[in-house]
Amino acid sequence: MRVSASGWVRRVVYNKDDFYILELFEAATQEMLTAKGTLYGLIQVKPDVPITLVGSWRKHRKYGRQLVIQTWEPWAYDEEATELFLHTCVDGFANRELARGIASLGDAAFRRLSEGFDAISEAFPLGTDQEDLQGALLGWERALAVRDLSSLLRTGGLGGADIQAAMTRFGMEAASIIQEDPYRLMEVLWDFAKVDRLANGLGLKPNDLRRLAGGVLWTLREGATQGHLFFLRSQIALLAARLFDRHHLLPLPMGELTKALRLLFERKAIVLESGTGVYLPDSYGYERDTTKCILIP
Repeated sequence: MRVSASGWVRRVVYNKDDFYILELFEAATQEMLTAKGTLYGLIQVKPDVPITLVGSWRKHRKYGRQLVIQTWEPWAYDEEATELFLHTCVDGFANRELARGIASLGDAAFRRLSEGFDAISEAFPLGTDQEDLQGALLGWERALAVRDLSSLLRTGGLGGADIQAAMTRFGMEAASIIQEDPYRLMEVLWDFAKVDRLANGLGLKPNDLRRLAGGVLWTLREGATQGHLFFLRSQIALLAARLFDRHHLLPLPMGELTKALRLLFERKAIVLESGTGVYLPDSYGYERDTTKCILIP
C-alpha cells in the first residue's frame, strides 16, 4: 500500500549516489521513522531538509519498520522551508537569493516554478541575472523529469544508469515518451526482458507493433556486436526468432515486420537501403565513410 510521510530529515544514515537511508521526523505523527531508497532528481539531501517521501512500509528483520521510498515530493510549510529545499536539493539554486525569491511566492511557489519564467519573474527585481534564473528553472524541470522517469522505470527493474541513458536520449520529455512507447528504450538499452516487463505493466500486449519494433531494434543491435553492418529484410525474422528463443521470451508478431521497419525508419532509429538491407545509423555511417576512404585515390 502506497503511503506518504512529510517531515524533516534528521539524519542521513547512509548515502551512495542516489541511494539513501534516512531518519525523518514526520510532522503529522511527531515521530521518527526510517526510510530507505533512491531519490532520483535531487542533487543531495541533508539534515533539516523538509521533504515528502512516498513509498510503502516494509518490516526489516533486524531494524524493524522502514519506509521503502518510491518517489519524493517537495514539502514546504513556509518560505524558509521552500528556500532550504531548493537551495540544498535542486540543481541551479546554488545562489540562495534565487531560492529565496521563489520562496517569496508562498504556497504557490512550486506550482509557479513549474509554469516557467513568466510565472515567477515578479518575484525578482530588475537586474536579476537572467541566465542564472533560466538555469534554476532548468534545474527544477530536470529534477521533476528525472523523478518521474525513475518512478516509471522502477516497475521494470531499471535503475540509475538506465535513467541517465533515457534522459540523454529523450530529454525532459523522457517519461511521457516512454509511457507512450516503452520499447523506445531499446534505442539506448540492451535488456529487452526488463523493457518487456515494464511494457507489460503498462498494459501493452505481446503482439503490439511497438514491441515488434523494439524487438527488431534489439536484434539489429545484437547483430552489430557480432560484426554485422546490416541485415537483409528476409534475415530479420529468423534472427529475431532465434534471439528471443535463446532468451526465453515470447515470440514477436513478425507478420507486421514491414510496418515495424517503417516505424523505426521514421524515428531515424534505422536506415533502410534499397537493394541492400537494414542498418543501424552508426553502422550505415561507418560503411559510407569507409567506402569514401577506399574510393579516394
